[in-house]
Amino acid sequence: MIPRFQPLEAALARKAVVTTALALIPPKPIHWTARDIQAAG
Repeated sequence: MIPRFQPLEAALARKAVVTTALALIPPKPIHWTARDIQAAG
């Protein structure tokens, strides 16, 4: 039997991957506007 991800688990897994990628990859200035920086806190 192949285990299936529950929707919440899948969403958390995707968020973890995105968060890790953003942490590892230096943000490009063109993608980081003042509003984005403020939203990120």
